[in-house]
Amino acid sequence: MLSTGKDNTIDEMGRWEDNKWVWNLPWRCTPHSWEQDSMQDFNKLLKETNLTIGKEDTWTWERDKLGDYSTSSGYTALVQHQPSPYRQVFEKIWNAPYSSQSLWIHLVTTT
Repeated sequence: MLSTGKDNTIDEMGRWEDNKWVWNLPWRCTPHSWEQDSMQDFNKLLKETNLTIGKEDTWTWERDKLGDYSTSSGYTALVQHQPSPYRQVFEKIWNAPYSSQSLWIHLVTTT
C-alpha cells in the first residue's frame, strides 16, 4: 500500500463534513489481497482517531502519566516488548557504567 500523498498534510488528506472529519486517502493502486488485513487495521485506527475543528494538534506519549516522553520511558517500553535475549542486551546498555566509546567493548566481552 503506497500513498501518492506521502508529503501531504492532514488537511490535504480529507475534508470536514457536518463537523466530522472524513478521510480521503490517495492510494497509488487498489490494495492487493495480502494487504487487506493491514488496510482494515489502518482504517480502524483512523476511525478511532477523533479530530476536532479549531483544536491544536498535539502529541502525547501514552506510556507516561503526564504524556511526556523521556529516555527512561522509551527504554522501558522497548525492553518490555523485546524477546529475552534482546532485553538482556538493552539492560546491559542502560546499566553500563561506561562511556559510549567503551560500551561496545563491554558488551562484547560480557555477552
